[in-house]
Amino acid sequence: MHQLFRPRNRAALLAGSILLLVFLLTLSAAQAQTTRLPGGRGYVLLTSGDTLRGQLVLPALGGPQAVVVTADNGAARTYPVRDIRAAGLADGSTYVLRRVVIPTAAQAPEAAGAPKMMLVQHLASGAANLYALRDQPAATGPQPAASATQFFLEFGEQATLLPLQEGNFRAVLQSVFADCSAGPAIRTARYTAPDLARTITRINGCYLAIPARNLVPAKLPALALSFSLTGGVSHGKVYYPEQSSLFRNELQAVVVPTGRLLLHLQPRTSRSVLEVGAQYVRREARGSLAYTVPSSYTNSGQPFTLNRQPDATMVQLVLGYRYSSRSRLAPYLSARALPGKVFQTTIRYDAVQPEADPADPFRQRIVVTSLANPPAASSNTFVMAGAVAVGVEPRFSTGRLRAVLEVSYESGRSQEFNRFGYLAYQGVVVLGGLRF
Repeated sequence: MHQLFRPRNRAALLAGSILLLVFLLTLSAAQAQTTRLPGGRGYVLLTSGDTLRGQLVLPALGGPQAVVVTADNGAARTYPVRDIRAAGLADGSTYVLRRVVIPTAAQAPEAAGAPKMMLVQHLASGAANLYALRDQPAATGPQPAASATQFFLEFGEQATLLPLQEGNFRAVLQSVFADCSAGPAIRTARYTAPDLARTITRINGCYLAIPARNLVPAKLPALALSFSLTGGVSHGKVYYPEQSSLFRNELQAVVVPTGRLLLHLQPRTSRSVLEVGAQYVRREARGSLAYTVPSSYTNSGQPFTLNRQPDATMVQLVLGYRYSSRSRLAPYLSARALPGKVFQTTIRYDAVQPEADPADPFRQRIVVTSLANPPAASSNTFVMAGAVAVGVEPRFSTGRLRAVLEVSYESGRSQEFNRFGYLAYQGVVVLGGLRF
């Protein structure tokens, strides 16, 4: 019945938990890679002068030239680029409206032709300005095609931006900036946003009348890391299913303190979050049985209340997968595996014992004695549990700090480790704290 928790299977359970964590990490990374359109949290400045903030989806070369703004309350609105003056994302990237001509119809035939007003990313500013517009390729199979980026140069009084193509961008730059001493930088430049931005910033050094700036935001790591520290209470019970006096139905739940520390790993373009951490909790339960002394004793008929109070102190590893919303309250749903150890268990109980009656030495009476029985193998006992949780993480007005409020349901059991059999528990946990 309890083969799952025998010592030879504990390593398999731990290995399975690690494999589950690796699978969830791969799933989250794959989900992040399927995001094609640029965007993220940021702002949009409209031609009317209004500024909108929220989650942005920006236009790409082959898609509709419009920006989708999702407010913190979940309401989404679409604004054509003609109504937009500028936009910016939380990573520092900025977008402006410019008139462009797409140089080739190879990647986006519907976009080529006459000049169009498009929202382009501003990569470098000064006497010369560098802009970029990312392509939105169509998926041709289970793996989406890699996106391409078209760069544009603005210099002088030109009406439209000058396209820079991968095959001839060095020749174009050398021709336009023939009077500049940045030739070596041009010859070694690569057709990437960081390299071209550095090259244009170097070229702008030849024209000191206008300050030069490299506007390419610093590259952020693929995974965003954060921590949460929470504390609260657990309302549940610990019991021994193989002992009739310690059944779940014979015991009452007890409120006890608990605490948790989690590391959150989140791909920057995904709503999935992996949770790794630890929690400490002491679990208890209380119960009582009615007992009446039999007629063979001098105090026959006397009623007693026999108390039962099992408890267990646990430290558990937390391996979880969370899916969260990007609305203002950031509600989330999480599923967790909780392997761990029971470091201390005690069963406090009242026992009935016969003893000689002082009033009648030849007969016995029943007395009740309170005992505390620490099971012999109470330390380092393996326990496996699972939990589901719902919560919210509203963001403070500034910075990365978030408040955390969570309610979860946990259930688990230990291996069989003493004469009382195996230990089981279940309960509701309410936590509050901070994510930073």
